[in-house]
Amino acid sequence: MELPSYEPFPLESLEELRGEIARLGLEIPIAASATALTHPLPVGSYRLPNRFCAQPVAGRDFLDDGSPSSLTTRRYGRLASGGFGLIWMEALGAEGDQLGGGMPVLSPATLPGFQRLLEDARSKALEGTVFIAQLSPRRGLIPKRDEELDGALNSLVTLASLAVAAGFDGIDLACCHGSLAEFLLGAKDGPGRFQGLLENRMRLPVEAARRIRDAHPDLLLGARLNVFHACQNGFGTDPEDFRTWDPGEPLAVAQALQAAGATLLNLTANAPNLRAPLESRARTPIPDHGNPDEHPLTDLARGIRILQTFARGLDGMTIVAGGFSWMRHFAPLAAAGVVESGAASLAGFGRGALAFPDGPRHAEWTLDKTCIRCGACTTLHDEGSAVGCPVRDPEAYGTIYQGARRTRLPVLHAGAAQCHFCEDAPCVVADPLGTDIPAMLHSFLAGDMSGAFEGLIEKNPLPGLTSRLSPAWMESEGACLEKTLTGHAVPILDVQAAVAWDAQTRGVSPLRLPKTTTGLTVSVVGGGPAGIAATARLLELGFHVHLHEKAAFLGGMPARVIPATRTGPLDAEISLLLRPALEAGSLSIHCNSTIVPGPGLEALRSTSHAVVVTTGLWSERTLGTRVPGVIGGLDFLEEFKSGKRQSVPAKVAVLAGGDSAMESARIAINNGATDVFVIHAGERSTLHWHMDEAWFSTPGVHAMMEWEPLAFEHDASGAVSGVRLRHSLLGSNCTLPIDFGIEAMGLVVDPVWEPLLETERTSPNLYFAGAILNGGTSVGHCIHEGRTIAESILSNLT
Repeated sequence: MELPSYEPFPLESLEELRGEIARLGLEIPIAASATALTHPLPVGSYRLPNRFCAQPVAGRDFLDDGSPSSLTTRRYGRLASGGFGLIWMEALGAEGDQLGGGMPVLSPATLPGFQRLLEDARSKALEGTVFIAQLSPRRGLIPKRDEELDGALNSLVTLASLAVAAGFDGIDLACCHGSLAEFLLGAKDGPGRFQGLLENRMRLPVEAARRIRDAHPDLLLGARLNVFHACQNGFGTDPEDFRTWDPGEPLAVAQALQAAGATLLNLTANAPNLRAPLESRARTPIPDHGNPDEHPLTDLARGIRILQTFARGLDGMTIVAGGFSWMRHFAPLAAAGVVESGAASLAGFGRGALAFPDGPRHAEWTLDKTCIRCGACTTLHDEGSAVGCPVRDPEAYGTIYQGARRTRLPVLHAGAAQCHFCEDAPCVVADPLGTDIPAMLHSFLAGDMSGAFEGLIEKNPLPGLTSRLSPAWMESEGACLEKTLTGHAVPILDVQAAVAWDAQTRGVSPLRLPKTTTGLTVSVVGGGPAGIAATARLLELGFHVHLHEKAAFLGGMPARVIPATRTGPLDAEISLLLRPALEAGSLSIHCNSTIVPGPGLEALRSTSHAVVVTTGLWSERTLGTRVPGVIGGLDFLEEFKSGKRQSVPAKVAVLAGGDSAMESARIAINNGATDVFVIHAGERSTLHWHMDEAWFSTPGVHAMMEWEPLAFEHDASGAVSGVRLRHSLLGSNCTLPIDFGIEAMGLVVDPVWEPLLETERTSPNLYFAGAILNGGTSVGHCIHEGRTIAESILSNLT
């Protein structure tokens, strides 16, 4: 086989393509036209309008609860309007199965979001277009006990019913890409009812298919099956040579699925790792979205041979082919050739569909429209970002990719190498936590990720969160000497994010519990960054802690209002931090627990040696009574993050001045607003705004500085119709017509706490920390104050 080296795509004509296939001695059918892909196809009780299938491509562009975001809806809407006859949605998990926010979850709570997505997509699709939901419980989590696997089986059946309720035409039992079913198919030596013999290993998808078919006779039932896991002892490999495909077990699984009621089979396969040293080569196949260690046409030819084997062994099964993206503008011709040969009935496009979502509507594909295999979408996937094509769709994914590429290790190493390792480093002075940044960078450059992490957590229990939310220009990077010299700061926060993520993926908790305890109990009210930081430090100092949070989950304002694309997997970071204390019994968490001055607070004070209040700031400045169509910034953000609100009217006024203004304006312009007016009474330099200045040149964004908002006006129905303004320099007044108003002028202390705040220095066993005291500065400041108050409590009580 020929191992390829990089070269620009070498083929300009069909003759050159056929010549290259002949030179390699391969059998790849190439059609003269893509007409075969335009023919309708009966599948079960459905009639697809054509043979184009949009393959499932996983992306972290869902809301925190797992429901579709506007970016998700946009992605599938483009595929629908582009003319794909079969649209295959990425793996949907059950509630509680996903790790971190931004992953798709199908549950009663998220059902309305999927119903809206399908309604939108169907309104744009060809008549007869079919939508498939891929189901994959316990994604990223591998249970092994029989009772857990029985639970996963039940979860699949429940998910199928939810998919029907959402409006999907069919479901796919995922047996690929790290799914639970794929893991079990390879578990040849495991014990129990789901491992060992092949009949046990395929029990999960086959039994699920049987039960789902019985419950939903008309549902289109399929499976996406990895038939060649090309590593030592991998599923579908020759026992003597893992580089050789053995069809025995994969074909038996497909036949069992067909007997259980499946009528649609979507095949995928890995490629053998040929370049790596033999030991690692045997352990690690090349993922199907990676570049194979052989000529791409050799990889495609093997895939076609696999399709032909399954077509012969599965009479009546509809088979989806894939793997055409390297072919660029020849991809539909290769796909049509495979369909004409009878090896498959449908042509699947994954990356190709991301790059060219309206490809099915074009008789001929051109180089300037198609996927160029640059790997940008793979980078987004590997970085846990929303996945799309930054090259062909820069409007939606260009900025996302730039952020993801910025955190690649080679880029980070080059940036970190610019550090001057200053004595009395200004970056340390500017960092509210006082992190020894030069020491952290030194460890990182030496490849000592554990050492770098230990340096971070010495003063920061939430390094991942702070790396994403800290205002770099105001703190460490703003004071960086390299920025003074060259204009480009060392990427301190990006390195911190990489170090924190490395530790999180290894399951390393930042919490270091002591061997002995104080025997004292402290109650913390508020589960935001300050409260969690206080809790973590109190635990490290030997206290038992009761943590009270009024919401159903920890994380405070970042968790409730800031998009997951900025916070990252905050829930996973908090869980990993607090897990050792929960297991040790030194921490009790009380969610849905509202504590305010009065009996509730006094009860805590009587049963605790100290109480720390870190409730933050949740009241916002307002122009007065809000008319319909006017909302507070925090409420607006929380509604969007929870999925309660998914769009805004055309003309939106954001009364700015507080942190929520930035996020509100960005969300508004990305979710239906044609004009967003950012209105601020002061100069631009006084506006609390962390985004790049270039954002204000976005079409439809209007920066209205030194305009003081006076009041909202409303129409005869009582709904907002405009906002009255006065220019602070010109003295002129005007009314700006709007459809929607967001008050994000800044936060104020909840009046219920004000009397106690005035006397907090003299109140016995009562302490305050975080935004409720500092007015809402940076997340780093809040964490620092939470840790500092814990030290004060230790000093006062011992």
